[in-house]
Amino acid sequence: MLLLFASQAQAQTTYPDYENLYVNDYAGIIPNSWESRLRFKLEALKVARDIDFTILTINRMSDYGHDGAIEPFATGLFNKWGIGDSLRNDGILLLVSRFDRALRIELGSGYGNALDAEMQRIINTTITPAFREDAYYAGIDNGATKIIRAVTGRFPANTIPTF
Repeated sequence: MLLLFASQAQAQTTYPDYENLYVNDYAGIIPNSWESRLRFKLEALKVARDIDFTILTINRMSDYGHDGAIEPFATGLFNKWGIGDSLRNDGILLLVSRFDRALRIELGSGYGNALDAEMQRIINTTITPAFREDAYYAGIDNGATKIIRAVTGRFPANTIPTF
């Protein structure tokens, strides 16, 4: 009986619309100038390494019928949106749920577990401290740069944008 209720709750989870490969700021926490900077950075990664990296901000997961932890929501969203190449499984999702005070870096299965500790370090030392200062855009931007470096070994094609 409990299993039936759990599967019914999961079936009610929906996901935001996938409008842009790079940045979907549904929480409205990234100023336009920073969004352009992020797009440039993520487009450079796509061109240089053919890796899809999507950033999504939402206000709360409950807006989409999810009241649990961020990990299953992020995994479901990642799979629904089909982020990354389906053969290489190399996509990257940075999901921020503002009012849930939760975030997750979801990597495609092609990366295995080798980068899990590094992704957690980026969350703990780069993204979260900026969020505590309400500098969401800086945390996301600096976090994205460090994620790219961790995944590729450097910034792709030496195209670090300067603004």
